[in-house]
Amino acid sequence: MTVDAARVLDGLAPRRARFLALARARVGTVVALVSTVSLPARRVRAEAPLAEPVIEENITDVDSMETGTLELDTTHTVVHARHNPNGVWRDAIEAEWRPFARAGIGAELGLGGTMEGASLKDPAIASRGTLSYVFTQDFARMIFLQGETSAQYPTSSSSALLDLTEPALPYTAGLRGALLFHSLTLRAAAFFEGGGASSHAPVRASWAALYGIPLGSFVVHLGSEAVADWAQPRPFLVAPEALVVTPVFGKSVRFGMAFPTSIGATREQSSFGVSLRAVLEPQD
Repeated sequence: MTVDAARVLDGLAPRRARFLALARARVGTVVALVSTVSLPARRVRAEAPLAEPVIEENITDVDSMETGTLELDTTHTVVHARHNPNGVWRDAIEAEWRPFARAGIGAELGLGGTMEGASLKDPAIASRGTLSYVFTQDFARMIFLQGETSAQYPTSSSSALLDLTEPALPYTAGLRGALLFHSLTLRAAAFFEGGGASSHAPVRASWAALYGIPLGSFVVHLGSEAVADWAQPRPFLVAPEALVVTPVFGKSVRFGMAFPTSIGATREQSSFGVSLRAVLEPQD
């Protein structure tokens, strides 16, 4: 009986060896597959840690660790009414600077007005000054929280109540948070507004989700953002968008395109359009 058992065990040994070899091969395949899938996330994290929305961008990069960083932006927006060629337009240039590790300063100069068909009407200049302070920078979990405040001059704006891509009231103060989950950037913000009458409540909130895809030397982010500005008569806006981060002459440049669309706008109100942004960080 003992001899027969030994013979059976001897016969099973080659099968057990083949099984173990097959198991090791399967485990290696799974590990390689997981590594391949996680590679884009690692590359996005290394090359462009957090995607910044086109409409509701932060004053200074919430994930920036360097003091003295400078960022230059230019934004061009056109928003039309749904059933006629009228609308609003706005062009702006902006500089963002972080003089201290956690504190940032921003200044924007914009020119905007109304539209009648292809004609640009009522051009007016408006400027906005901004301050930011980073409360949380958790690079282990990629969680960030920043406080921001801004003021516009002049305080009255003829197109603010027509264009949901801009705050309806001249003064804002609130919080902006960001989270990176693998290749997906999630952002949310909540602000109080002041300096004028509001249609519902002096509150503006926004959300954004952008997925990063590395393609050679550049990264593409695809997603959407949404805005709810209860100071506006029609508070809600959604904006599908795409962003590209690419080196140009050795400098990191971000290009973004969004398609803001108002929900619930009447036939005469500005309801859909396009917003283009280019961002240069000279020190990169």
